[in-house]
Amino acid sequence: MDGRWFPRIDRALCTGCGECVARCPTGALGMRDGLAALIRPEACTYTALCEGVCPVGAIALPYVVCSLAEWHSSAQPSQGGTVSNFVYFPDLTAQLPEIPPDSILSRTLHADDDVKVVLFGFAAGQELSEHTASQPASILVLRGEADLTLGDEKRAAGPGTWVHMPPNLPHSVHARTPLIMLLLLVRSARKEGSGTG
Repeated sequence: MDGRWFPRIDRALCTGCGECVARCPTGALGMRDGLAALIRPEACTYTALCEGVCPVGAIALPYVVCSLAEWHSSAQPSQGGTVSNFVYFPDLTAQLPEIPPDSILSRTLHADDDVKVVLFGFAAGQELSEHTASQPASILVLRGEADLTLGDEKRAAGPGTWVHMPPNLPHSVHARTPLIMLLLLVRSARKEGSGTG
């Protein structure tokens, strides 16, 4: 498929619930033989919404695995990168290109066993319809204004707005202006008796 990465669906795990299809903002996913399938690969924008809502973990979005030396040689200084034991981006808003009209862009900035960090850019008027995530998630608005629906409540959001959501909280995002926001998906819960926290 022209060298791009696409969501991988484990058909042995898929229950056919359709959550990922309902949450896909571009119609890239659909149902085939009663199970989720990537039916329009060219439409996939890698928002990671499908991975976040799958209740059985049947969808995975692959990421490149490389050595620290490979990362340093491929990353431009303005794009940040991994240094020692941390990840650093001097300007998150510079990590997305100009947002085309009627579009939602996303870029995964970091993913490990604990957290996935995705930067979203919305053109004015675009929205992520109501959906849930199977893990805790946080949103930080970096630029622009949005209307958020969090469960049964509606909230206005602007630069500096931060929201933390427990798993399975229905939520949606509607961009009133061009919007850039950071999404953090927490992949592993704190273990009981770990002595942290």
